[in-house]
Amino acid sequence: MSESCFQQVGQVAILNSALGLGGSLAGLSLRLFSNDRTPARTDVIGDYNEMSGGGYAAVSLVAASFTVTPGDPSQALYADFGEFDFTGTPSPDTCYGAFITDANGILLCSERFDNAPFTVEDGTLIKYKPRLLLGSLNPV
Repeated sequence: MSESCFQQVGQVAILNSALGLGGSLAGLSLRLFSNDRTPARTDVIGDYNEMSGGGYAAVSLVAASFTVTPGDPSQALYADFGEFDFTGTPSPDTCYGAFITDANGILLCSERFDNAPFTVEDGTLIKYKPRLLLGSLNPV
């Protein structure tokens, strides 16, 4: 598993929420992307083409289901796998990775799968366990 990449817009949303400056990290959704993208910190939601069709649906994440472990970096691991059960063939039929958004559609983080791209067809089940790493790039 490669590391999840927190985008700058996601970092701003996290800081605003943590400092009570507006916004909330409620309404998190796990999604899959279908374009050939290697996540970068400067990405925004428009850089990702969300999969569609074939029974695809974003997976709602419950914040209380994350277990946070302090460290360098600190980690938040989701209790369960997010499951994407395709009951038909999506268009496009390739998957490159996953990303997480908040209720406002802000891109928090993304990850390209190690085995990307792979073909998604009727009967494909994709299981992904969100793991978020957050550390200071510029320690005080």
